Amino acid sequence: MKSYLLCQKEATLLCMRLAGISGSIVNTPEETINMIEKLMTQNDIGIIMISENLTIQNRQYIMEKKLSQNKKLFIQIPEPEGVIHKDYITQQIGNSIGLKL
Repeated sequence: MKSYLLCQKEATLLCMRLAGISGSIVNTPEETINMIEKLMTQNDIGIIMISENLTIQNRQYIMEKKLSQNKKLFIQIPEPEGVIHKDYITQQIGNSIGLKL
């Protein structure tokens, strides 16, 4: 299974390419949704990495995709300037178990 990156920054894409991960730069929510739909049809892609900025822009759509299928793993990664939401992990744990921490 391969990984694929969707991000907005050239530096993020360059770093991932150095690690052997291919990807694309997308800037609008429509481009992001179109690329995710395309990646969902590719059987060799198992992990879809999405930058934090794109995840914030498309949160509802990405959550629906995460919950509606079990063939692809969606991972949020920070852009080079760092993590925007410092408590992201705590929020995800709380959301997954249904508790407010």
